[in-house]
Amino acid sequence: MASNLYIGILMFFLNNLHILLGTTKYKTFITIKKSLVFHIKYKIFKSGFTIIELIIVITIISIIAGLAVPRLTTILPDYKLQKAAGEIISCMQTIKLRAVKENANVIVIFDLDNDKYTAFVDNGAGNGIGGNKIKDGNEDIVMEDAMPSGINLYKFLPSNSSAFGFNSQGLPATSIGSVFIKNNKSNYRRIILNIAGNIRVKKSINGKTWN
Repeated sequence: MASNLYIGILMFFLNNLHILLGTTKYKTFITIKKSLVFHIKYKIFKSGFTIIELIIVITIISIIAGLAVPRLTTILPDYKLQKAAGEIISCMQTIKLRAVKENANVIVIFDLDNDKYTAFVDNGAGNGIGGNKIKDGNEDIVMEDAMPSGINLYKFLPSNSSAFGFNSQGLPATSIGSVFIKNNKSNYRRIILNIAGNIRVKKSINGKTWN
């Protein structure tokens, strides 16, 4: 029973680890996997695991894991970047719907210095000034969020603005443009608001060429 448990755990590890290795190491991984599994199955059939064999198995797993670590350090920052871009898009879609519902402008302001953004109903509630694209008075906050570690809000276009917003018709209540984010591996995302109020995202590996 113990031997079956060991091989079950090992097979699960080997069957999933190749995702982290990437295509360049895939053939090497398969070769190691086939050789290792054959050896383990043969020894279990003969007499089960010994301490030495367990040490060998653990050593080989450690080597494979070491090959996967560089890949992992690339995957995680890219995942966080993609997730952050998705959350900004989700925020913009939320305020678009809220603007129609409230029959008022709803704005999201991007704080580039502090890597965060705040969305609010710009209706002048509580002695505020409606439509000034500044949260004042007792205007309702729709959403607040900050970039995860390693992700930066680094640019907004046009440069004389830092806000997106929608009016009661779901159309832009502010200048159209783009907000840019990047990770610490020099990958970039550009979230774009166009004149029709549509939102899309583009990718770049140098911050200059977008697709």
